[in-house]
Amino acid sequence: MKNTFIFLVIMLFTSCIPLQYAPEIENYDIVLAKRFKNDLPRQYAFAFEDHKNANEFYKFVLWKLGRVDMEITENLPLQVGDSTYYMSFYERSKKSASINLIPLIINGEANGDELYNNEGEYWYILITVINSDSGDCLHPSYANRHEVILALKELKDEYLDTEF
Repeated sequence: MKNTFIFLVIMLFTSCIPLQYAPEIENYDIVLAKRFKNDLPRQYAFAFEDHKNANEFYKFVLWKLGRVDMEITENLPLQVGDSTYYMSFYERSKKSASINLIPLIINGEANGDELYNNEGEYWYILITVINSDSGDCLHPSYANRHEVILALKELKDEYLDTEF
């Protein structure tokens, strides 16, 4: 019992306590945008990790739509079959962070640089899609949800394969 207690104390003070996780998105994921970041609308979003430079997706979408001189990120037309939908996209970052207890114990005070361990910042593209009636086209109950997701997956794959 004593050995178990000592082991647990050592593990507690030599490890980091996670505070925040950046999601690991392999290909893409359908998430509630408001839960991903609070400043986003309460709609479902097509999310994927963006490994390219800032504003690359913005440039790609404007190039794809033939609107190179415009500065718009909301309600861009998306053609899926015979239907026209409207997509809005957002580029957001998330960090993985943990608290390290060792500097707190050794120094007796919380020094901001040593206490927190930021493991990295990850950037994500979130795309929301609505129809002409302002209905959420990525909602699980939407009839043509699968077709919209396939169109967004094609758009994502084309973006990742394109160099600017």
